[in-house]
Amino acid sequence: MSDDNEKDDDQKTEEPSEKRLEDAQKEGQAVVSKEVIHWVMLAACATVLLVVVPSSAKKIAKTILPLISMPHEMLFEASAINHLIFSLFGNVLLILAVPLSILMIAPLAAGIAQVGNSFSFSVLAPKFDRISPAKGFGRIFSQKALVEIIKSLLKIAVLGTALFFTFKSQLYHIEAWITLSLVELHTILQDLIWEIFLIFLIVLSFIAGVDYLFQRYDFKKQLKMTKQEVKEEHKESEGDPHIRQKLRQLRQERAKKRMMSAIPTATAIITNPTHYAVAILWDQSAMAAPRVVAKGKDHIALKIREIATKNKVPIVENPPLARSLFENIEIEQEIQPQHYKAVANIIHLVAKIKQRQF
Repeated sequence: MSDDNEKDDDQKTEEPSEKRLEDAQKEGQAVVSKEVIHWVMLAACATVLLVVVPSSAKKIAKTILPLISMPHEMLFEASAINHLIFSLFGNVLLILAVPLSILMIAPLAAGIAQVGNSFSFSVLAPKFDRISPAKGFGRIFSQKALVEIIKSLLKIAVLGTALFFTFKSQLYHIEAWITLSLVELHTILQDLIWEIFLIFLIVLSFIAGVDYLFQRYDFKKQLKMTKQEVKEEHKESEGDPHIRQKLRQLRQERAKKRMMSAIPTATAIITNPTHYAVAILWDQSAMAAPRVVAKGKDHIALKIREIATKNKVPIVENPPLARSLFENIEIEQEIQPQHYKAVANIIHLVAKIKQRQF
């Protein structure tokens, strides 16, 4: 089974087409790096812990301290206590709403920023292969899972090394912390936390950047196509070339039949005399100018002359006019003004010939 998959991957040598990428987008497939989400979550935690929490803590302390400093002023009645509890919890929840919102919105925003408009409800549809033990076993021991394990180990090793050297530089000052006041100790610890978060952000920035590039490469690799898939997609979008050729031939044959059926009713046939033949029709009551109803060269010109002779349609030799009409006027189109005089002379000549015959 794995050999078949490897063979399929080896045959996928073509870059994904625009249609393939659009189909993947409709199915909810997109380049998503978990490390980018982790980085955003860490940045949100740093912001909350070092910026939002101190101001929130002051607001909470301002709410609670009166209860501690002036307990004798509290009314210990049931209604008053219930009001106090609801008011206290309401104020605390309102204060914590900002940091909690940041922590919830940050990872969602990171995911949406990567997915963009590729979100699709089709990914939420149940798929039996997700609960298949064989498929699950394959995912656990797949190449992608191995890459994730190696990436996690490297991340732990790098972050652990950075933390070790950070704390090692502070070991010589720990004894002096005992003599510090709470305000001084708070400042030192805050600086240390800032340093730790900064190291984490720098390391994870590099890891997230590399992982995003890898996920982009892997995404494009999974969507690569075989030469046969490219041909099949081309057939679907453009149509089978054999079918298109057949349809073109049928249209040409039908147009040729309509053209040949119009020759017996033509007013005259203008020839080259052998290479070109153009049939014109003139109906003074229905047309503004004479119209070309058939034209052809070589064997088609010969066929036009044969039909014209059989149906007693006058044939007039005028090589320059025949060639000009053939090259410039399409079938069922009226002749151009520069041809009026020459064609009028031929129609006049044909009219005289028909009068003599009668």
